[in-house]
Amino acid sequence: MKILAVDDEPIQLQCIRSGLRTEGHQVIPARSVEEALKQLNDSPDQIDLILTDYIMAGASGLDLLKAVREKNRSIPFILMTAYGERELVVEALKNNCDGFIDKPFSPEQLLAEIERVKNKQSQDSNSRLLYDIFPRIAHQFNNPLMVIRGFSELGLLDLDNPSTMKRNLEAILEATQQLHMINNKILSLGRIAVDDKVKTEVTEIIDRCLKCFAGLIELNGIHLEKEVAESLLNVLANPFSLEQIFKNLIMNAIEAMEGRPEKRLGIIAGMKPSTAMVWVQIKDTGCGIPPAVLNSNFSAWKTTKKNGTGLGLRVVRDLLERHGGRLEIQSRVGEGTVMAVLLPALN
Repeated sequence: MKILAVDDEPIQLQCIRSGLRTEGHQVIPARSVEEALKQLNDSPDQIDLILTDYIMAGASGLDLLKAVREKNRSIPFILMTAYGERELVVEALKNNCDGFIDKPFSPEQLLAEIERVKNKQSQDSNSRLLYDIFPRIAHQFNNPLMVIRGFSELGLLDLDNPSTMKRNLEAILEATQQLHMINNKILSLGRIAVDDKVKTEVTEIIDRCLKCFAGLIELNGIHLEKEVAESLLNVLANPFSLEQIFKNLIMNAIEAMEGRPEKRLGIIAGMKPSTAMVWVQIKDTGCGIPPAVLNSNFSAWKTTKKNGTGLGLRVVRDLLERHGGRLEIQSRVGEGTVMAVLLPALN
């Protein structure tokens, strides 16, 4: 770790530096709060932890803590205090101090406190990751659940036809496998940082998604119009994530057309002219998206659906950003919506 050590006593600072360097840590020394703040301003992304004495000439370690937190920095912070200064702990905790160590201390005690704070920071980061991502992953359960519902209802309409029942049951089985994949993704959230990306053919993913929603499309009386390029549309992507993008957009289109007199779902895929981007357009004749929702920048929980969460488009946007792509939307209330997915083509 790169540790910013702050103490106005040269001998104490040298002892800290020597003890930490023997364990492989890089120590950046500072003799005052002003010098420490300059180091932070000069190298804001190169400091992994701040270790500072409380009592120093001029500004104190508590002043440094407050200055760091005012800039919303989440750098781990350890305050060195002397016996009898425990009343300062409460004030330091109010400013999100991560650790304390009483003087005098041994190198082993200091290393133990650094390790404790480091582990705590890692746990807090994982908790924030889960808090941010879990609702979006859980939202993806909706698509296969709607597939199961659609094919179940179709099956009930034609119970005496073995071939129809076989087709519906196969679709339901495939949807349950999707639920299993999503569940595994949730269970591994703490370990996943970036999805593995491989060469992926976009039209194959689209066909897979349309097959999943075939029951719902038929059940809702939707006319499907598909136009895809004859050439391969390869991108570098995680197939599961790419499938979630198109499933969310197709599901949104299906739901938007509920109760509409004309129900047409258009899918166009090809290379966008004069660019090196694969272009997939999903068009519906649904209710359209109000400008206020479009201008909300895909805020979570912002939705016009009766039972919606507003997470669908946010999931799409985030997944596309991780793939170097983007989403373009054109919509008119009462007429319909066009969603265009753009992804860098893989030659």
